Amino acid sequence: MSATTAIFADGMRRRDADAVERMVLAHWLAVPLFATIFLQRFVMPFSGGIALHLFVMLAVVGVLALRGALVVDPVRVGLMSLFACSLSLSTAANASNVSLDSAALVTVMYMPFVLSLRAPDGLFEDCARIFQRMMLFCAVAGILQYTLQYIFPGPRLFTFRNLVPEDWLIANFNTTNPLTWGSHIYKSNGVFFVEPSVFSQFLSIAILFEVLYFRRTMRMAVFVIALLLTYSGTGPLMLGIVLPWVILQRRAYRLLIGLAVLAGIAVATGDLWHLDALLGRVSEFGQRDTSATDRFIAAAWVIADTMRWSAHDMLLGYGPGSYVRVVRFAAYDAHDPVWAKLLFEYGILGVVSFSAFFCRALFHAVPSGWIAVALGVGFIVFGGEFLDPRLNALILTFCVLPKRSPGAGGLHATAPAETARQVEPQSGPAAARPDRPTPSLWA
Repeated sequence: MSATTAIFADGMRRRDADAVERMVLAHWLAVPLFATIFLQRFVMPFSGGIALHLFVMLAVVGVLALRGALVVDPVRVGLMSLFACSLSLSTAANASNVSLDSAALVTVMYMPFVLSLRAPDGLFEDCARIFQRMMLFCAVAGILQYTLQYIFPGPRLFTFRNLVPEDWLIANFNTTNPLTWGSHIYKSNGVFFVEPSVFSQFLSIAILFEVLYFRRTMRMAVFVIALLLTYSGTGPLMLGIVLPWVILQRRAYRLLIGLAVLAGIAVATGDLWHLDALLGRVSEFGQRDTSATDRFIAAAWVIADTMRWSAHDMLLGYGPGSYVRVVRFAAYDAHDPVWAKLLFEYGILGVVSFSAFFCRALFHAVPSGWIAVALGVGFIVFGGEFLDPRLNALILTFCVLPKRSPGAGGLHATAPAETARQVEPQSGPAAARPDRPTPSLWA
């Protein structure tokens, strides 16, 4: 009996130690989540415009390394080395046409992708809860921001200018974005986000978390209302690609009915919140100098108009930083989607080596395959994500660092026990599952 008691006590101590370590790690990972949400409009002064939250993310990775909480994945190290070789070859072959700053930024941003945490099970769930709370705050702030502009007209609710020194604010983002040309009504940017489109991207990820794991109807409604008030298409585009597969895989037909009801309410009240401005975004595809064309189509025009199809250019590209310089002289506006930037600057060798490294880091042994797919789709379709640390911070936090240990089952399909409301004690089959969440609109 004493031996059994000792084993039991030792197991309890290990479990308590794991719980404490998990809490500590979750609080550390909350720091880059906070920075990438609430500090994304800021840059580090005298850094050449580099986002402040990138420095925060790197600092947290450094602290975790000093704590001995990180391990190195040798496969990812090898794949990263291959990409580094292709980057070096492209830089050397285009020495007169490259930006060494761009090459250095790529290396610094993706070097943490070779790491994983020595993490106890449950860390992913803790980080997901923290992210959802932060996004709920931003969603409420975004709804209030949009509503209060009818009382306090003008851009003052949408910008930090005249409140923060200019050298602390990130440049080249359309923070104050009117519904249509000349409109006095602005799209919601959630107060803290650089653009309404970025706010819509983060809201869409929060909606997917809610659908997959938490299933709280009221919180979902807040996220959806805030998403509509961004009048942006990039977040809904990601949901449109991923969500139908989630519904089919989970057989979440009540969710489908709930979305249909929400769509009906949105159409019925369309005059109150300018539904026509949102529907008008669909017609932007193919029209020059519109947001949809700039983001999704114009990059192909840039490549077709400027890329010479020689073996050198196809294999090695034109070097780091060259795409942005070419776009400046284009006769039309164009964004820098990942695929175009990789192909133009690093060639086929860069595309293949980076894709292998990124896919290994994103998809191997992840706690949630659906979240990995959603963030991967966002990386491709959101635009400008290759050198933008905002989405990279989410990928690092939810997919790269908290890898599953061998044999771990990952996150369950049901809501985490802490966030799911408990049913009352009852008799029958349901009594055998006290942690079963209360049925929701899409259960």
